Amino acid sequence: MRLFTLSVAAIILLSQCQSPEIAQQTEPQASARVGAPGTLLAQYPTGIPALKKGINLSNWFGSGSSPAQFTTRFTSTAFAQIKAQGFLHVRIPIGPNQLFQEATPSLLKPATLSALNTGVNGLLAAGLAVIIDPIHASGDSDFEQKLANDPAFLPKAQAYWRAIATNFKAKPNTQVFFEVMNEPHMASTNPAWYKTAQDSLISAIRSVVPNHVIIATAPDWSSMDALLAVTPTNKNVLWNFHYYSPMVFTHQGADWITPTFGFIKNLPYPSTPTNVQSAANAAGDATAKQWMLYYGTENWNAAKIMADLGRINTWAITNGVLVSCNEFGVYKTYVANTPRCAYLGDVRKALEAYQIGWSMWEYDEGFGYITYKNATTRTGVQINTTLKTALGL
Repeated sequence: MRLFTLSVAAIILLSQCQSPEIAQQTEPQASARVGAPGTLLAQYPTGIPALKKGINLSNWFGSGSSPAQFTTRFTSTAFAQIKAQGFLHVRIPIGPNQLFQEATPSLLKPATLSALNTGVNGLLAAGLAVIIDPIHASGDSDFEQKLANDPAFLPKAQAYWRAIATNFKAKPNTQVFFEVMNEPHMASTNPAWYKTAQDSLISAIRSVVPNHVIIATAPDWSSMDALLAVTPTNKNVLWNFHYYSPMVFTHQGADWITPTFGFIKNLPYPSTPTNVQSAANAAGDATAKQWMLYYGTENWNAAKIMADLGRINTWAITNGVLVSCNEFGVYKTYVANTPRCAYLGDVRKALEAYQIGWSMWEYDEGFGYITYKNATTRTGVQINTTLKTALGL
């Protein structure tokens, strides 16, 4: 999930306002998905089975997570519930500060590693595949700052990844997957830093686990538009993007992005120039009102989402690569359940129409799939049946 600064959010919003209107369509254009011999697409022309539908287990091993809950936050009971809902995999975001030791990068922090291994073993035993995401930075990560700006740090990051790959190399390559980095976005005097870093980290992982699937991405927060600008020379990795368009809807009320977002609430979906008026008039902030009204003029609906995601489908077919979307979601605090589920259902349907595997953000937090009867003790799981239907589970 994106943790934007004000300037980044403003740029994104302006780029949305300047982008041309997407042509409306109701069905994706049928195109052959053919990968060159030996590529990942040739091996999985309809997508990787275990990665077709999944959920993110956020704040379990995140940068700000307390180690006290590593062994208690998610247990075999939760794993069984997730599997019973119909999910096929989970993604585990891991803050590098939880495992990485800069002085000894090839040695992972033992207490965290032990808890992580217990969790992964439990997930596999429950029949769930696992995406390991060990550079899931929080905000302006010191790890990513150094990776972007200090050439001497790259060997340490490589050693870190080799240690992780070594720890999991005995796990089935159909059930455990390695994601190089989440949402890279750091500024650098070397604009090409991320390609160099990602290629180097992929090589480090491959040196230990040559047959496991590696998940790569683009800079600019793993955005779809950034991935569209990539010419992928490596066709043996799964290229991944995150989808939160339009952010005015998906992040309404999320004042950690900018204070303006805190005024955006109760937006409908689909959007029209008329149905956003009431929410916009109640915004209490001129800029928020402007963004909300513009969202109405964009007429976001199923056809627009289908067309928007069709761009990445065309890119994947043109380049002969396999793609996935391991984050999409809607912050639920200030939006009604019906429009939220309608949006998530439309995104899910479009991804599946293009045979793009997905992982919803997230299981039980602000974008969550479930809630608890007792939020303090995290007990009494409550399933949002409308959302379950929307996700096709």
